[in-house]
Amino acid sequence: MGSTLSANILSRGMVRSDPRPKAALYRHRGKLDSIALGIGVALFDELCDTEIRPSQRQEPAAAGVWLDAQEALRTLTSLLAEIESRRIRFGLLHDEHAEVVTELRDAIAFAKQAEPGDRFNFTLA
Repeated sequence: MGSTLSANILSRGMVRSDPRPKAALYRHRGKLDSIALGIGVALFDELCDTEIRPSQRQEPAAAGVWLDAQEALRTLTSLLAEIESRRIRFGLLHDEHAEVVTELRDAIAFAKQAEPGDRFNFTLA
């Protein structure tokens, strides 16, 4: 556990997870927060439940950090639009712009599967 994120939807007490890992999003959480702050959407970290709990396997699915799926979708699409329009660089030695964009697009496609009232988050994988 620990170096990648997994996108999840909580629907009627059941969790569905996107099998595609989000390693670039994990590495660039801080920069994504800065971008979100600048464009006035929820911070990326508000979508992330990165706390490792000893009893995580026994907790109910609703335990942890979740955001309304529609709000999460607005945040993700706004971040993607800003990143693409400004061609924001991610990384000092190697630019991971393409990786961040791909992972955001994957997360958006997954979040679009949510129904009204569903919740969304990223967890450590």
